[in-house]
Amino acid sequence: MARPRVIQQPLPVIARSDSDRNLARMQARLRSLLAQLRSKERWLVAAAFLVLFAAHATMLRAVVQNGDTAVYNDQIDVHDFDSCVVHIGYMLVGSVFHALLPFQTDLGMNVMALVFGIGTLFAVYVMGVRLGSRIAGVSGVAFLLCVGEFVRAMLLAEVDILEVGLVTLSLMLYLRGRERLAGVLFGLGMLVTPLSATTLPLFVCTFALDGRGPRASLGAHARRVFWFALCSLAVYVPVVAWHFHAYVYGPRSLTTALRLHFNLARQAARSWEFLTAGSWAVAVLYLAGILSALTDWRIWRLGQLGLAVVLSVVVTLVVGDRTFDVPVQLPNVVILCLLAGLLVHRLAAIRGFAIGKLAWALPPAALVFMAPEGYTASQREIASDVHLRDIYRSMVIQSQPLGLVLVGPSGYMRTHVFKRYAANPGARALSAREFYGSIRAQQQAPATAKIWFWPTVPAAKLAPLKASYQLISLTADGRSFQVLVPRPPAL
Repeated sequence: MARPRVIQQPLPVIARSDSDRNLARMQARLRSLLAQLRSKERWLVAAAFLVLFAAHATMLRAVVQNGDTAVYNDQIDVHDFDSCVVHIGYMLVGSVFHALLPFQTDLGMNVMALVFGIGTLFAVYVMGVRLGSRIAGVSGVAFLLCVGEFVRAMLLAEVDILEVGLVTLSLMLYLRGRERLAGVLFGLGMLVTPLSATTLPLFVCTFALDGRGPRASLGAHARRVFWFALCSLAVYVPVVAWHFHAYVYGPRSLTTALRLHFNLARQAARSWEFLTAGSWAVAVLYLAGILSALTDWRIWRLGQLGLAVVLSVVVTLVVGDRTFDVPVQLPNVVILCLLAGLLVHRLAAIRGFAIGKLAWALPPAALVFMAPEGYTASQREIASDVHLRDIYRSMVIQSQPLGLVLVGPSGYMRTHVFKRYAANPGARALSAREFYGSIRAQQQAPATAKIWFWPTVPAAKLAPLKASYQLISLTADGRSFQVLVPRPPAL
């Protein structure tokens, strides 16, 4: 029996309206644009960080942050690697930048600090993309730019920013499976400052679990730690062995550097204040980032930083937080900002809830409400340093051809800053006590210098020097000073 013949009728053509066609064209163009952006993503990321560098470079000035920086710059000028061996890595890196950059050392070292600061931001972005998404990377960078101490470290060179940059870049490489190169950078970070050792939990305790089971994951982790440690020690140990006595027993060395007595409660309070910057909102954001990381299986597979940063914070506050003014927790703040960025990525992925949309507003809100305070404080400090530098240089010029004695600055920090800015063999600083104790000797010595007084002093105290000096008023960069000027010889 023959089958009935089925005649297929063509489907009716539904005419598309102009609006549908325009929408389709727009979608096609958007897909094409996104494809082009993805193909050029590396260039766009590079351009973004170059813009960040250029914007911050406009704030740099040829100034020093403190007396330590002044001494380091003196040593870099003459390639002295023996006087402060505990920070020999800083001198080595600084000498390389000093040789490559066409700037005076004070400015060149601040450029170096900015390079490592931008390098830290780049490492945070890369880790955010690897552990989450571009949203996480950008958010982590935004949160880190809100940390006033980090911004200050980028603009005013010190040991801290090199440590932070090297540790963060090392961790980035470690998470990407480049543990040998990560170890080399970490070994250099240890040479910059031995305090880098307090961040070891970021590496040793960053576990990456995979589908092969706990035993295989533990074995892979042990191999990573082994190669990381071996390469770190290969960089660190030979230098320390060569300079062992100076490194361990010399002035400002591993055993003689100034530090406060151990007080766990005081150290914990100081670390808490630094980590939160006095804001409970920051503390909540960091804590939420840690909890989110600990409950995110993707991060467990790639490298769990939530547990590692908690342990690093604890080790740092117990071992390292024994000074008033060293930001020892700064490397951990960088990782906490990264975890906060990963939290934003996770919240933004929530569909159907307002919280997913609100997550997008967190990074720009932080930049608007939190970042200006840190930048304003840093610019104010830089302006103050420039004013101080110009005052000292004006004193030197006005004292020529005589020498210069500045009475008032006391202590290691102020004295060495004066020496750095004055940069004249005939310039020296005395504390008020040192000057008044030497008045009798100055009565008998020839008057060969102009004596400037930082604080105003009663003229009666200077009466013993009337025979050799006369007291006048001089202005240096807009500030008035009492100055003892040698009397002209009697005819």
